[in-house]
Amino acid sequence: MIKKLILPLSIVFILILIIYINNSNPSEAGPIGILLVFSLIYGISIGLFIILIRAYHYILNNASKYLSIFKPKNSFNLSSAYYYSTVYALVPVFVIGFSSVGVFGFYEIMLIVIFESLGIFYVRKKVLS
Repeated sequence: MIKKLILPLSIVFILILIIYINNSNPSEAGPIGILLVFSLIYGISIGLFIILIRAYHYILNNASKYLSIFKPKNSFNLSSAYYYSTVYALVPVFVIGFSSVGVFGFYEIMLIVIFESLGIFYVRKKVLS
């Protein structure tokens, strides 16, 4: 059931974001408007990364059957893709957040890389346990 909701929910988030951006003024949006925009971007990113991760593992599993590169030990289920995508989906939010305050340089990129690495490390521990 949840598999069938990922793509439509992402499309709904995209439509809500487009409608909100077209009908509001950034100077009048306020904190609630900014929270809405960042939440919608995060929701869209989660859906996108779930689809990309699932497609990547589908292609990798099918290619490994024919090429005999390696044999996957277990299948990559939807919950694992969701855990990983929640961490990856923070990257666009961080990038837009850092860009909106006017500082986006080497240190900010390294901060994002370190944060993502720690997040992936903890998610991997949870998925493998």
